Amino acid sequence: MSEILNIAASNDPTMRTKALTFFLDKFSDKYHDYDPENFRDLAFVPAVRGSEKLLSKPFEVRNLSRSRFFLYEMIYGSCTLALNGQH
Repeated sequence: MSEILNIAASNDPTMRTKALTFFLDKFSDKYHDYDPENFRDLAFVPAVRGSEKLLSKPFEVRNLSRSRFFLYEMIYGSCTLALNGQH
């Protein structure tokens, strides 16, 4: 999980997208023990601040719903999710 999220935080936009997509696709099966506290200093969550697209740390993003996955603005052409561990 650490390796995948570090790739999701990398400077390569193609690899970032692939890593985050892989993480989200495998979340239920493989990464269900994800704890955002373990990645609190890693900016891997695609976000938008004003008109600026950026990567944020898990606790720097704002919740848009009450579900386990929080929807954030579309950045890579598909809906991006931020996982902050809240239920």
